Amino acid sequence: MKKISKMFAVSALTGCLALTGITPTFAAESQQSEREINANILKGDLTLDAPLNNPFQEVQLESNPKTIYTKLDDVVQVSDLRGTQEGWRLDVSATQFEIVEPSGGFVEGTNTHKLPKGSLSFSAVEDISRVGTGSSKLPTAIQNNKKILDDGSITIAKANQGEGMGVFNISFSDQAYSLVVDATTAKIDMVNYPNGKTPYKSIVNWDLVSAP
Repeated sequence: MKKISKMFAVSALTGCLALTGITPTFAAESQQSEREINANILKGDLTLDAPLNNPFQEVQLESNPKTIYTKLDDVVQVSDLRGTQEGWRLDVSATQFEIVEPSGGFVEGTNTHKLPKGSLSFSAVEDISRVGTGSSKLPTAIQNNKKILDDGSITIAKANQGEGMGVFNISFSDQAYSLVVDATTAKIDMVNYPNGKTPYKSIVNWDLVSAP
């Protein structure tokens, strides 16, 4: 029995030694500070830069209607720098081709003459590209085939809400405009333009609308 008691004593002592060797630990302390950093972002504008139109070539009346073509002088550029993400829509229309009024006015008893509606058409959008960098979705081309231009407004491109922010170039082919000239509907004004070359004109209206 004495031998067993000694074994327990040694075990107890060893346990005491182990406990006295433990190093105490403490929770790490931390400090946090918050500071604001400010920036003011200024609103830009919704703008349209429409190019000039190249004139149609001279055309002589023939027995059958003839279609002639011309192009825009440059791309159409739309800038949406408002930051409101409202979206936008680009429309275009044109007046009927009519005889240009002489600088001194029409001779008494004469007046202008218009080509019929449907004579002037506009081609599909060829490409829409971003100027610079950005991540917003590109505008959508709505004008996907040739449409009559001188009989009401047509939509060229649009950006829905949250789309079309930034600057974009909208381009068309070299045959953007097409004009049908028909000897049965055109008029040569030999009174106001006795040289036999009668000038006609149409006004193209571009309309950038702040709405998807």
